[in-house]
Amino acid sequence: GAALAAECLYEYRAVVWDNHGEMAEAVGTFETGLLAGTNFKAKWVTHPFSAEETACPVFVKEIALEKKVKRARIYATALGVYEIRLDGKKVGNAFFAPGWTNYKKRLQYQTYDATELFGEKDSGKHVLEITVGNGWYKGILGFTCTPCNYGDKAALLAQLHVTYDDGTEEVFATGDDWRVKTGPVRYSELYMGETIDSTWKSEDAAAVEPFSYPMEQIVSQECEPVRITKRIAAKGLIVTPKGEKVLDFGQNMAGFVEVRVQAKPGQKITVRHAETLDKDGNFYPDTLRQAKSVDTYICDGTAQTFLPHFTFHGFRYLCVEGLDEL
Repeated sequence: GAALAAECLYEYRAVVWDNHGEMAEAVGTFETGLLAGTNFKAKWVTHPFSAEETACPVFVKEIALEKKVKRARIYATALGVYEIRLDGKKVGNAFFAPGWTNYKKRLQYQTYDATELFGEKDSGKHVLEITVGNGWYKGILGFTCTPCNYGDKAALLAQLHVTYDDGTEEVFATGDDWRVKTGPVRYSELYMGETIDSTWKSEDAAAVEPFSYPMEQIVSQECEPVRITKRIAAKGLIVTPKGEKVLDFGQNMAGFVEVRVQAKPGQKITVRHAETLDKDGNFYPDTLRQAKSVDTYICDGTAQTFLPHFTFHGFRYLCVEGLDEL
């Protein structure tokens, strides 16, 4: 048959029958994405921040819609790892997109259905924010904990396609009309951990800078995305001989910990990870070698839920510091 076209919804009909004259039929649909990196209308953008800046860049686009939204799709990828928020709500349930590939040869892009996020407020002004962390592209990697293995600057490529009820379409693509700033994620490394400062005051956004990456090396998502597949509660609280407050999850695992807390404004909660205790029963993170595996949360005084964006850890035990003032 004819080659599939990009960004189309196809209906299929399958019929099977046997030698007894019995027949069964199934009807369904599937949707195509951009199919090739060269079909992106967006341009690569990066930030103007210095190499000493550890905070993750947040790329921002304010959009105004004048008609009712029928369908919305976001196509995105990054040199780094990224998270999309529309009007403050996370888009999709994946983490660490676009995943780890040999970026010199291949880079995956992802497709998101953002229709429901427009909700009742489909017309009017909306804010699209995409935060990019160092990830495997620029971050610390390998047994020697070496940074910048593929490149020394994170970059973004993204576009929002909005289809209105009247059938018309509008595209909001990364380009020189986007802005960039830093946000609450003040530091993030896959091995080392993440620092989130919820007291951080938003700063004036700067102009983005152009970036270059071969569009023909961009491919559609090939592997399963990283998702939260199981939630495990701590099995018990240990006070070690050194007086450390340690949570035991009962098994070694790979993941991250969600922290719910209400603390004083500016209060710092530190979560350290370890796979084992030492022979005396004290917290022992040394098996993680150079990986610090420390998440730090600075509270704003309200009831908050903290979850890392761009780091994960191998651990069984958590040493929690900073809660004594509650």
